[in-house]
Amino acid sequence: MSLKVRILQGGRPTAGDLATLARVHERTLENIASAKSQGDLPAPARAERGIGLGSGDVEVTPYDAGWPLLYGEEAEKIQSRLGTLATAVHHVGSTSIPGMPAKPLIDMAVVVDPAVLTATLPECVSAMEGIGYSYCGDFGHHGGHYFSKREGDRQTFTAQFHASNSWDLARLLRFRDEARSDPRLFREYAEVKVALASALGGNRGLYFWYKAHWLNDRLLALARLRPRYAGPGRHPLAISRRRPAGS
Repeated sequence: MSLKVRILQGGRPTAGDLATLARVHERTLENIASAKSQGDLPAPARAERGIGLGSGDVEVTPYDAGWPLLYGEEAEKIQSRLGTLATAVHHVGSTSIPGMPAKPLIDMAVVVDPAVLTATLPECVSAMEGIGYSYCGDFGHHGGHYFSKREGDRQTFTAQFHASNSWDLARLLRFRDEARSDPRLFREYAEVKVALASALGGNRGLYFWYKAHWLNDRLLALARLRPRYAGPGRHPLAISRRRPAGS
């Protein structure tokens, strides 16, 4: 269904496609509920275990108190390199939520003034490549302009570039803050991640697909935020990965 909509229909679903996707979504949530862990979550690990995730791997590890320190060091490098091009560098994703089991991979959101994002994107790409990042393309509502950093065959950092007024940035920060402050949401998210990693450890694509359905469902319950993949009539997997002109 996703390939049909994305490739044959240019990312624009029919009413029938949306009805099918809604049924798939409900079934996915049922499967997640049946698989969700009922046991204790893993205990926090000691700090400074290191980070890195191989391509295609699904690995959810106990929270590491060293993750915020690694984020701080990397964010300082990015801010120093970008200068006034970036207005902020936020720690996002599961490693930004104290106590949360997570992939050993640091995710960041780089905020850029919407008035200059398009014009300065080639400069941003050049600056990020200068500190070891690869530009992966414009993922739109799937994560903004996406950059990845690797050490050998393991991915260590990601950076998403967002306009300061984007819904996707608001979603990232709101969900992070809600998970930090709401014990029930924290617990449920942790259980979902651990259960999916246990059941789908050999398939990173399916892991993210199931988790995205759960996140979209929870985002509907957060006031003033639409789901991650919302857009004006477009399907979530209609993603452009072209490099910006001039880069």
